[in-house]
Amino acid sequence: MKLECFKSRFLEEFSLTLRPDLSGSGDFEVTAAPEETAAREESQTLSEIIRAKPGQTQSELLEASGLPHGKGRAILAQLDGQFWRSERGSHNAKRFFPLADPTRIEIEV
Repeated sequence: MKLECFKSRFLEEFSLTLRPDLSGSGDFEVTAAPEETAAREESQTLSEIIRAKPGQTQSELLEASGLPHGKGRAILAQLDGQFWRSERGSHNAKRFFPLADPTRIEIEV
């Protein structure tokens, strides 16, 4: 069950997904929305593909991921700079590279 507050003068808009606990007391549990879970998995898939083979074009990434082109392009643009970076290559192709691992600190001597 999804509960949405889409118009309010006093609160920010929000959305909750609830799942009934039919085996126990009959209470409801707040769960992650299926859309959020799918978006997280799709971005993780793209990130893994970029890490496995850096420098791929946008078309190559979308082909490898199996995502619809419109949705894949939107995710690549939205998360550019957060999980990967893009550069313009030859023939104005957009190529994607992983960001440096923030947990690993490299010291040059």
